[in-house]
Amino acid sequence: MLDIVPYPSPDLFQESLDELLACSDYLSLHCPASAETCGIINRQTLAKMKAGSTLINTARGKLVV
Repeated sequence: MLDIVPYPSPDLFQESLDELLACSDYLSLHCPASAETCGIINRQTLAKMKAGSTLINTARGKLVV
């Protein structure tokens, strides 16, 4: 039987997010507000974004702090 997990491991997620932030022109959030996603975008993650990129939060405000 296959183990199905709803989210990737935290380490894999962080590596993927760091790469995504560094190379994306646009980043659009489509996440539910939960304990795992609250504050997913903050000063540290914004600093990793490419200069001139745009963040679009179509999700809950709690994701960006």
